This record gives sequence, structure tokens and C-alpha cells, in this order.
Amino acid sequence: MTGSSSEESAASGSSDSRVGDGPGRLPRPRTSFVGREDELAGARHLLEHNRLLTLTGPGGSGKTRLCIELASRILSGFAEGVHFVSLADIRDPSLVPVSIAQGIGLQDARGGTLLEHLRRYVGNRRLLLVLDNFEQVLPAGEFVQQLLDESTHLRILVTSRSPLHVSGEQEYPVPPLRVPERETAWSAGSVAACESAQLFAARAAARVPGFAIDDKNAEVIARVVKRLDGLPLAIELAAARVNLLPLETILARLEDSLGLLIGGARDVPDRQRTLRATIAWSYALLSDGARRLLAASSVYRGGISLPSITAVCGRALESGAPVLDALQELVDHSLLRLAAASAPVPRYSMLETVREFAAERLSTMPEAAAVHSRHTPPSSGAWLRISGVRRAGLTRQVSTSSNSSTTTSEPPLTGIDWRPRHRVCSSPTGSPRSGPRGATSRRAGSGWASCLA
Repeated sequence: MTGSSSEESAASGSSDSRVGDGPGRLPRPRTSFVGREDELAGARHLLEHNRLLTLTGPGGSGKTRLCIELASRILSGFAEGVHFVSLADIRDPSLVPVSIAQGIGLQDARGGTLLEHLRRYVGNRRLLLVLDNFEQVLPAGEFVQQLLDESTHLRILVTSRSPLHVSGEQEYPVPPLRVPERETAWSAGSVAACESAQLFAARAAARVPGFAIDDKNAEVIARVVKRLDGLPLAIELAAARVNLLPLETILARLEDSLGLLIGGARDVPDRQRTLRATIAWSYALLSDGARRLLAASSVYRGGISLPSITAVCGRALESGAPVLDALQELVDHSLLRLAAASAPVPRYSMLETVREFAAERLSTMPEAAAVHSRHTPPSSGAWLRISGVRRAGLTRQVSTSSNSSTTTSEPPLTGIDWRPRHRVCSSPTGSPRSGPRGATSRRAGSGWASCLA
């Protein structure tokens, strides 16, 4: 298939027609599917070898859409069917068993416990149970584990912004879409070959019939999807503006991406209609310590090392939460991601849209000034833009004399990754320009002078 709705919002806006028969049939999205063939192959392989697979990723990364596509392609492998259960409206973990029973089509417990009733039903049946939007009911993961223990052939596919953390779980982090590789001059062919640009063009064509990638707009589209880190929901929301703003204006206004990326489809949940609401949903699920750490981490643009988190951000935590515990929570909720597992010093990346949201939160915190003052720029005499209050047009100049001494209390400059990484597309000839397909590449950042809040 080509063209797609690639995010939870698209799945939630699916039509009432479904794939398969009986209760729990898969939603049939109204839009076609773009790219993700590598991810589908990888997730399918993991599901074949694990009975519980959790697709994780930040809000807007396309977990639900990928999940539905995967389930639709493996229907034939489950003789007794595939059951889709949306947990988006559930807040009480104790209601998850009831929702599963209703999704499967069970009417009552027939005198026994709900687990016993589900166990009798599942038994030796070859079933695939799809549990969508699990992040707000994580304590119910124990019930999921019990259900697997009481069955033989049951497979469970979960989408969640955070893993369930139960025995036997296999996590599959859903990456952003690949973005066009940096070229001296982007061509229509090289940009159109990239799935993030394909998604933008497909969504733009829904607003402006006949919209297509050509040599005139290829570079702007490439810059837009790169600025949005290949995040599907962000790309869809940006593309929805093409009937209102020229592409160049859309790109320029992405400096305030959270203000621009609004106005999603009316038939999706409120938290999926704007990018700010999507991120706020994840933020609300965090502990106070993790919220403060996320906000403090926003002073770095492109990446942050563990030593810098400890030196700069850790001191912003006044809740008493250990830094590593708060950091683990942010990684679990897909708001920070380990950039390179093999690096000698752990380094973490953050989507630019998440960083912008976190910077807004930092600007409201009493420790904001202390966090800013502890962040040291990599060179002197530069004008630094204040993130989170950009729209007020405020700037400050940081001047450092050549003979000034650096105290041990300041973070090491090696803590900053000034070259954000993206997954890049292969060249039109099929030979990757930066390693194998799916590998990351480094690109020049937007400039260190704009990284401080």
C-alpha cells in the first residue's frame, strides 16, 4: 500500500467497517499505509517468537497504525481470530479485564471469576489479542501476564507509550519515519523516495488536490519533515496547513511548532488533535520528579549525556526522586531515548517538539534560572535564544572572556550532542548514502546558539 495515516489519531478516526468477523474485529483505517516495511518485518518476526509484544514510542509515532497494519497482515495465522480492544477511554486498570471480555464478545462470567471465564474461552485457541493505548492502565499488565499464563497459543500485541514491565514481554520501539538525507540540492526524486515526505504529500493532497513533490517544493518539504524529526502526527498536522499557508511559511512557523500543529480531524480524541495535547497526555502520566527532569533537559538541543543530566538537570529535582529513577521513567515513556547503546558515555535524544514542550514547562518553574545558569555554551560571545519564551522575542548575550576559569560545578561540554540524529532514506538508486537502511546519520544542528532556554 502507499499513502497512510500513520498515527494513533488515524486509527482512532478509523471507519466503522472492520476487517474480519465477530467482536473485536480490526478497525479499517480510512487512509492507506505509507512505508514501514522494515518495521512490519521486524515486529512480525518478534511476535512469531514472543507471546507478548509491546510497540512503544512517543505520542504521534504511529504505534496504533503500525499495529493495525501488522495484525491485518497476519490474520490468516490465527484460526480463531484477531480481537482489537481499545483502552483509550479507560483510566481505571481494574476495568481492563472487563474491556477485554467485551472486546472478545464474552457476556458474563457464568458464576466464576472473569479471569476463569477468559481462560476457559482462550484455552487452546489460536488468538491474537490487540490491546491499544495501554500507557494509562499499566498496573493491568499483571492481568495480561496472568492471561498468557492461563493460555497456550494466545498472542498479545500491545501499543503503549511505556512498556508493561512484566515477565515475557518483548518491547519494540517504533521509530520515527525516515527523513530525506541532506544533499547539496534536494531533488524531487530523492525526497519523494522518502516515507516521511510521502506521508506529507499524501496528507497535503487531501487538502489541495493534485499536490505533489516536485523540484520547486522538494527542498522545503525535506526541511519540514526533518524539522519535525519524522514524527508522523506532526507531519500530518503540518500538511493539513497547506491550504492555508505556503510551504515556506509553514517551515518558518515551525519555530513555534506547538502553536502551528493544531487542528486535527474532528473525529479523533482531543489529545490527538494537537501536538501539544498529545505530548501533554504523556507528561500528565509522569511523576513529579520525571516532569522536572524533562523540563530541565530541554536546555539541550539535539542530545544530552548522563553526566550533563546529573550536573545540570539533576539539581533541578526538588522532589527527592533519584535522578536515575526519573531518567528511567522518561525513557520508559518514550520522551527520552538512548541515542547509542554502544557509546562509552550514555547519551539521550529528545524529539524537538518534545523539547519545545518541555522548555515551556521549564519557563514556569522556580528553578528555571538556576538550570539556565548551569548550562555552559560551547563557545563565547554568542547571542542565545531563550527557548520556551521565544515568542516574546527575548534574547540574552553570554560573554565569556578567554581567561575566565571554568568551575567544576559546570557541566562538561562533551555532554552536548550538537548534531541531532535522524533515520535517513536511501538514495534513489537504492544504495544508502550513510550505511544500511535504517541506520542513523548525523547532521548539522540548527546551531548551538539556539539550544539554551
